Amino acid sequence: MSESQSLIESGLSVVIPTYKRVQMCETLLDSLKTSQAFCDIPTEVWVMDDSPTPDAQRIKAACDRHHFNYCWQSGPVTTKRNLGAKNARYPIVCFIDSDCIATPELLQRHCDCYHHHSEVVAVIGKTEFKGPQTWLWHVIELTPYLDAFAIADFPTQIVWGPSNNFSCRKTIFKQLGGFDENCPQPIGGEDAELGYRLYHEGYMMHTCPEAVVYHSTETWNTLPQVLQRLTRWSRGDIYLKRRNWISLYYSCPSRLGTVLILIPLAISISLTTQNYVWLSWPLLFIIFNFILGALQKLAAYPPRFLHPFRIFAAESLILFYDLQNAWQCLRWNCWKLLFTYLLLRPEDAHLLWNENMKQLSIRGFELGTSLTFLLTYQDYVFGR
Repeated sequence: MSESQSLIESGLSVVIPTYKRVQMCETLLDSLKTSQAFCDIPTEVWVMDDSPTPDAQRIKAACDRHHFNYCWQSGPVTTKRNLGAKNARYPIVCFIDSDCIATPELLQRHCDCYHHHSEVVAVIGKTEFKGPQTWLWHVIELTPYLDAFAIADFPTQIVWGPSNNFSCRKTIFKQLGGFDENCPQPIGGEDAELGYRLYHEGYMMHTCPEAVVYHSTETWNTLPQVLQRLTRWSRGDIYLKRRNWISLYYSCPSRLGTVLILIPLAISISLTTQNYVWLSWPLLFIIFNFILGALQKLAAYPPRFLHPFRIFAAESLILFYDLQNAWQCLRWNCWKLLFTYLLLRPEDAHLLWNENMKQLSIRGFELGTSLTFLLTYQDYVFGR
């Protein structure tokens, strides 16, 4: 084997999809240059960009300054990542989003995972958020939508993780066909979809808490950005469940799944009793569900009583996501998805069962409370 062949077989290629994020991209490239200096094997960087001409010229200039590869490629982020992986020279391909900053040891830590553990085929690095924290950011912290980014805080094996700091053996990535370019556009959930296909091939992702990127909060700090992101993720969530239909199992109905049950029930009771107050039951359930969610957040951390509007806003974002899920179910005529959960690994069944029982008890309390309020209101109005 020649020396050049040996180098190619032990290197790492970085792929960065971007669009218009000139300053963020320049900062990321600067940080990657530093990270390259800490890495003891060959590395290369590919920037896949389809920015407008002025922005593209600046990004290309930043690539030229660091001797990185620049490729203008239109299309969704999945297409950019797949083409970048195809162009990659080295056997490990690392995907980093352009709104992140690499820490000095990032590339070396990704490499170490593969060199020290031959069974590792994919790695999720740790993500820490840095940057200005607006009022909206503190609201988002009260929702579950940052949980996936904390999945690599501890070393473990997982089915999927966010692709903003993700690496994979190129042979396995090619075997899987890369990221699914048929995912709903604008893109959302493509990282989970890839992880599920990886699992079906008999592989798991490994987390690496030492491989850290700093994710900018700037792409989360306006309401339109957050709503667009939640819309994409909801679209991807429903697409993922539809792709894994045989792995769906009935569970506690979701909030809007419960509403779908209550609507015909309330109509039937109101028609039978000629008391149309019953038509308000679904709405009352939503209100009590909303209030209970807020109270649970307050009980978990009492100082949140000082910021009640944050709690209200966080519950509103969660409701918005649920409404997006319902819209996708209506669009695809697949209401079953509001009453099921996705179970891939049999060993997760016990954990999901316990969570399901917890949700059933909460749902029963919400239904009972809303029904009690409705009956009390009827007695007050019609009993006078």
